[in-house]
Amino acid sequence: RRHMQIPRSLTIDPNSEDFNRVVRLEGQINTAVELLRYRLRYTQSQDAPPGLYAAVEAYFSTIDQLQSNFLSIGLDLAGARNHDDFVRLVNQGFFGPMRPDLRASPHWWPMLLWTGKFQKILENEGLSIQDALIEGWRYFMTPGDHPWWGNEIVQYRSLWHSLSTSDQTRFLEHLRVGREVVEGGEGEIQTFNLQHPRITEIEAIGCRREFASLRGLNSLIEQEARLDSNHPQMDKPTEDEVSTCPICLEDLKKEEIDTAAEHRPVKTTCGHVFGYSCIREWFGQQPGSGCPNCRRSFSFSSRHRFSPEEVLAAYDQRMRWWPPPPNIQFPPEPYTHLAKLIIIFEPADVIRCQLLRYRFQMSRIAEENADLILRLRYIARDRLAAALSGDVERYRSVIREQVHLRARQFMFIFLNYWHPD
Repeated sequence: RRHMQIPRSLTIDPNSEDFNRVVRLEGQINTAVELLRYRLRYTQSQDAPPGLYAAVEAYFSTIDQLQSNFLSIGLDLAGARNHDDFVRLVNQGFFGPMRPDLRASPHWWPMLLWTGKFQKILENEGLSIQDALIEGWRYFMTPGDHPWWGNEIVQYRSLWHSLSTSDQTRFLEHLRVGREVVEGGEGEIQTFNLQHPRITEIEAIGCRREFASLRGLNSLIEQEARLDSNHPQMDKPTEDEVSTCPICLEDLKKEEIDTAAEHRPVKTTCGHVFGYSCIREWFGQQPGSGCPNCRRSFSFSSRHRFSPEEVLAAYDQRMRWWPPPPNIQFPPEPYTHLAKLIIIFEPADVIRCQLLRYRFQMSRIAEENADLILRLRYIARDRLAAALSGDVERYRSVIREQVHLRARQFMFIFLNYWHPD
């Protein structure tokens, strides 16, 4: 059965040079992708169409799928020794567990050949991590067979190829990742300011993305960390329209109109007034449902757009009930988490030989990672608060802490992806 197959990281001898491919792709490439995702969450760039940022995430998701759909179940397409070995591997590991009626699709073989070449590009140790990701991006943007057959990839490629060569080169700066980027992290923070015209909006978006990316806490906190934004646009009612919430039957307060109060009066586009927490919960539990009063559908209504102030207030409301942020000590210079992260850009063979000498207690790492996640969520909130207050020094200080703790977490991710322990 497909789900019972073993990841290649547990089937390749870690003492062999072939294991360098595991260190390279599962470890270095995947961690570099997470690092780039973090940087892009707070991007302030306006030099490219927004659709290209969606294309980058689609590219990163394709790398994720290579890991989850192939490598994690032992399908090492780039590890095939020859054509016959490739066919045998695919027939056993890919088509074998598949229902017979699905095997005849003409899309499978082009997708498998594409994925095998894609894997080889990322594993090419003749390229730096950054250059491999850029080469992988160019291949991802090349017209032809691709494992993702939706219209989105066609649109992304059209958008990419509509750019001039200089604009493409400029955009590829977003894929810069390597030793020099990590080493320059401290200096880069000193250049951060709050002068960008959309800075608070950018920070609010970054805050929400950061919260969504941090997982691993108990289920209650995971649920509370989601900002319930997937509901239709709400308007501000007049005082004359405010009476009782039809959902909880409690009186609504006129003085809470247009405030951040949890149960403030809000009005749907069909004209019915509810307490905000009630209507938010209604749409959270029943996505796509209509108005609780008249059942009018909101399928074609615009989504509610939270202001930066609303984002901060919403998280403050939820975080009141969380455990306090853990106190995490930072190692002194020159042994900082940022400095330690640089080792992921060493040659894969060097990493393998050095780190296989150590055993890591993954249970302790999991405990520390849970503390990191909770602390990083508080920091994401503090970063937005500093931006809204206009306090540049506080803003830089919070980002510095965020960067160092993220570096520690990226190191955990790196070890977890490939280390035999």
